[in-house]
Amino acid sequence: LEIDSEAAAAKAELAEERSIAAFEEKKKRWQEEMDEKQREAEELEQHLLIEEQRARDEEAKRGPASRQARVEVAEAKSKLQELEGAKESLQRQLHHSQRRAEEMEQKALSVARELVDASNSIAWMRVELASQQELEQQLKEVERRCGWLQQCLQVEGDLYAVPTAAEDG
Repeated sequence: LEIDSEAAAAKAELAEERSIAAFEEKKKRWQEEMDEKQREAEELEQHLLIEEQRARDEEAKRGPASRQARVEVAEAKSKLQELEGAKESLQRQLHHSQRRAEEMEQKALSVARELVDASNSIAWMRVELASQQELEQQLKEVERRCGWLQQCLQVEGDLYAVPTAAEDG
């Protein structure tokens, strides 16, 4: 039992040593990579300083005309940005205006449909009214004839009436 625990302890110690060795190896590689990156950064920084100096030298050779041209280019870029902003604003306003015009057109069409429906209803009512007036005239004519016929029947009834015993007496 003691031998097993010693073996387990030895294995654990060996695993720990390997883990430490692996960590140290990784640490060494990371340090080497960092040193390499540091050298690259220093080289790039030197190269940048050289290029900046070269650009200053070239600018000095070109003189004031070159500086004036750069100022004009910068002003033109600024103006271009202002114009692009104004263009975008006008496009938004146009889009909004078109949307409002479409909405107004839809409302106008709706009102026009309602007017057509109302006009059709009024025309139908006029036709119905004219029809009713014609029927009323026909009814009056029939009533007048009925009245005349009733009078005629009454007169004829009086003429052909058979005297009753009460009337003879």
